[in-house]
Amino acid sequence: EDEEERLIRALLKSVADEAETILEVIEVVTDLDLVFARGKHAIWIGGTAPQFLPPTTASDDEGGAHELQISLEGIVHPILLEAQLDGTAFKAVPIDMLLPANVAV
Repeated sequence: EDEEERLIRALLKSVADEAETILEVIEVVTDLDLVFARGKHAIWIGGTAPQFLPPTTASDDEGGAHELQISLEGIVHPILLEAQLDGTAFKAVPIDMLLPANVAV
């Protein structure tokens, strides 16, 4: 057995011994990459963070009461926003929404 093969075997064994740790590191780096990509995208679209409101009671259009959970102000559908940012479409009209606690998004 020559020296090169011995070294390759030793390196492969070292990697195999640390496989679980290596996979954990890859998962963390992937998660961080996603966070930074979302941040970069949010900056590109001029995004803002939602406001989480304290539990209060408000009436909906039908007169029913519910607890307000999230206030979204000046939101635009992503497809309309992308076309607007590319300059290929007109300026989309933003809307404001209050999402009640019982709504899943």
